[in-house]
Amino acid sequence: MLPQVDLVASPVWPLVNGTPRTFMVAATYPRAAYLTDTAHWVSLVVPGASLPPDGIRIATPMDLRALFNQVNEIRIGNGALAFPDARRLSISPRCRRWNPKPRLSRSCRQELRAAACQMVEDLRITPPQEDPSLGLILHSALSIFDELTCALTNGHQSKVITHTRRLAGLGPGLTPLGDDLLLGYCLALTILAQEPAQHHDWLALRALLAQTAAPATTARSAAWLRQAGYGEFARELAALAHALCEANARWIDRLVKRILTIGSSSGWATAYGVSRALCLLLDNKGGPALSNRRTG
Repeated sequence: MLPQVDLVASPVWPLVNGTPRTFMVAATYPRAAYLTDTAHWVSLVVPGASLPPDGIRIATPMDLRALFNQVNEIRIGNGALAFPDARRLSISPRCRRWNPKPRLSRSCRQELRAAACQMVEDLRITPPQEDPSLGLILHSALSIFDELTCALTNGHQSKVITHTRRLAGLGPGLTPLGDDLLLGYCLALTILAQEPAQHHDWLALRALLAQTAAPATTARSAAWLRQAGYGEFARELAALAHALCEANARWIDRLVKRILTIGSSSGWATAYGVSRALCLLLDNKGGPALSNRRTG
């Protein structure tokens, strides 16, 4: 008998409990499997794995590669994930629904900037090492990231769009390095949106980055970027945003260590993206300068 589902992210709750749909198996790993019907994505994970904003967690640890061995598609709906051979992952009566939108408190700009800049310095000491191909693009990606912020703070909308497109899809894998940096950027903008005077401006910029990047990358990464544009993030990232708002160094350190275990570079790049964006944007004393002003 297969284990039950004990946690479901709220954006995919209607899929799990709605009319059954056929989902193709896009990729499987020991602790995560990614499923899509082209219009939607679902991440099936086990306890201890990162919980994405479209995540469904089963209650018992297991190797998901074995679970999906020789399985190309499953049906999701009516409270279960049904396999072609009649196996089912059903919803536990104790299943919880989790909202991937961080609930953040107002933060002191000075304390937030100090915490974020310290995080940047710590991350620079331990850059991602596992994928040799990253060495060819890491410096370039980080330079583009800083150029993006410069364009933003100077109100150059066309350059913001250009640099976002340059980052989108940059790097190998289902979630390229450039996308992870942009995901972190969206999280930084979510944090800054706690400032009432610029709330709508930061959220509009977050949506612009996500909408610009999504068409230029992999389908799996694009779905997460679009969710970031709505303010939905993996559980560890939502917790990190809260810790940064509190400027809680011990909590930040513990969460960053956890986040760095996500993928070969994804965790590092996302953590760098949120902290570096906060450092640079909080140097700008006002709010977002982006307007209809364009440059050639």
